[in-house]
Amino acid sequence: MKKGPQIILAITLSFIFLVAGIYVGRYTVAGTLTVESSKQTTYMTIEPDTDAALGNGKININKASVEEFSLLPGIGETLARRIIAYRDINGMFKTVEDLMNVPGIGEGKMAQIAKYVTVE
Repeated sequence: MKKGPQIILAITLSFIFLVAGIYVGRYTVAGTLTVESSKQTTYMTIEPDTDAALGNGKININKASVEEFSLLPGIGETLARRIIAYRDINGMFKTVEDLMNVPGIGEGKMAQIAKYVTVE
């Protein structure tokens, strides 16, 4: 068997196992799968499905944990910790738009997450 078909088989099987393991309960996992061969490196990024993870609910930004913030599109662990630190120092958010006071959250990021968050 040539190396080409073996690499394709390995990539396909890795992808199948990755996809099978992504959905746990009602949460999805984000990550990057890297498959390297002597000829090329393939990267595949899996983003969380926020709608599926949250169902019909929204994340209360005044109570959310790092894990909950990480379900939001474009919010990783570092930014989630920054949001919580800002909340701890400055007190509860009065409006969702107050998130834009957190370094790293601008208009673009706010547009991505606005429909998934609440202060209630």
